[in-house]
Amino acid sequence: MRDLKLRYVIQLLSNLETQSGKDAKAMVEAQQRVQKALSDTEGKVGRLEKVLLRVAGAGTASAERQAMVLARLAVRYDQVASAAERYAKAAAKAAPQVMAGGAAGAYAVGAMTQRPMDYSTRLAQMSNTAFAQRDVAGRIYGKQTLDAAIRAAVRVGGGSRDSAAEALDALIASGTMSPQQAITLLPRLMKGSTASGATPTELGMIGVRSAQSFRIPMEQMDQVLNEAMAAGQAGGFELRDMAKWLPQTMAAAGTAGMGGMGDFRRLLASMQAGVTTAGTKDEAGNNLVNLLAKINSRDTANDFSKQGIDLTGRLAKARGQGVNALDAFVDLVDEVASRDKAFVEAKRKLAAAGTAGEKADAANSVLQLLQGKAVGQVIQDRQALMALVAELGQRDYIKSVMQRSRADTGAINTAFGVMSQETGFAKQQAANELAFAQDTAFKAVEPVFKGIFESGSEVARMFPNLAAATVGLTGAFATAAAALGGGAVGGLLAGRGAAAAAGAAAGAGAGAAGAS
Repeated sequence: MRDLKLRYVIQLLSNLETQSGKDAKAMVEAQQRVQKALSDTEGKVGRLEKVLLRVAGAGTASAERQAMVLARLAVRYDQVASAAERYAKAAAKAAPQVMAGGAAGAYAVGAMTQRPMDYSTRLAQMSNTAFAQRDVAGRIYGKQTLDAAIRAAVRVGGGSRDSAAEALDALIASGTMSPQQAITLLPRLMKGSTASGATPTELGMIGVRSAQSFRIPMEQMDQVLNEAMAAGQAGGFELRDMAKWLPQTMAAAGTAGMGGMGDFRRLLASMQAGVTTAGTKDEAGNNLVNLLAKINSRDTANDFSKQGIDLTGRLAKARGQGVNALDAFVDLVDEVASRDKAFVEAKRKLAAAGTAGEKADAANSVLQLLQGKAVGQVIQDRQALMALVAELGQRDYIKSVMQRSRADTGAINTAFGVMSQETGFAKQQAANELAFAQDTAFKAVEPVFKGIFESGSEVARMFPNLAAATVGLTGAFATAAAALGGGAVGGLLAGRGAAAAAGAAAGAGAGAAGAS
């Protein structure tokens, strides 16, 4: 391994002459002196460093700086080989079935460097936001807190490490809750995600918006998610559908004065009813948002005023009696429209309809009657009218959904219990533990890699004309991480030992330098 290392340095020094365009004599002498050092069979790093530093004395200041950088990198070469071997042993112990695969080299490149580095970077960014009041040391320590929270969340609730990190990042960035509240909520989000199929970030946004728009305290987030799950199971608008539409629905309802768990439950039931008059789940969600926007609209109040109805006053009176804005608005429309016997009959048919076709026909009849009466003159938006039709014709159904969502306090736990028995769940849990093992293993060698990358940057800054040689240099001394396709690390993982891996790295690096 020592000989290979020295030969690699010779290759680099040989190319310095061509790529620097000057100091030719010094470079030739450098090559001769390093070749002479090959007669030392021990090939110790200390001897190599001394030889390189003597070479510096034979050339110009530029050659001296080049030799000093190469000497430092040569010393670090041994550190990298040793670190790579330690990492390979840890990774192989964590996932022997992966290491035995034919793609071990490619796997190791990503596992050893990119994935752990990306994850660490994300933790650093999250810590900067979560612990903004801390100094540098405090924020770096905060990374450990966030990492521990992510590990605990996926072990309790399933899902992937990356999806948990994304959800925690979104909660912290929302500014709605403290870091500790976000950490406490995360396991619940992971469990809800496993149970429902919605992403934990989507469920997290339900929690964020319920706090922001509906003034629901964080202590009730379990209830929020559980009632949403139960309502989705009672109707056709499931939790994964709600995850997309609830945030904007609550925002629209909030402007109409709605808020709290009771009104939240009311919206959940409206979503289930809305499916009966809509072609798709997205259409049902959009219809409800439009209707809620109309309730508090100045234009709607003015149009009702033209019909001799004080909408604002009626809504205020209802609120004083404990009736939410949506129910009050639907009651008012029902009162006005029920003066028409044809409307009353059409509404009855809609409530009694059994099949999807019957519901569609009855809903269309109600819609046509509403459009032709005073209501159609104050609500011209067809989407809002479709949601209104669902409200008018499905009032008993809405009440039943509200009752079920309130009573079923174990909806998420039951669904999670089913999903956690799946092989796919166990596979994801194993993948999480492997990712954690990779992170732990990389931490042990991270200072070495960081030093190598910094040295490569130093060479590039000092000698821009030597960029091609620098690529080979950095690649070899970083055990071919990413740059050389994992051949050197693959040698370690395939059982050829540290010497073979180091040889592969040196050979590849020399080839890169020689081709430059």
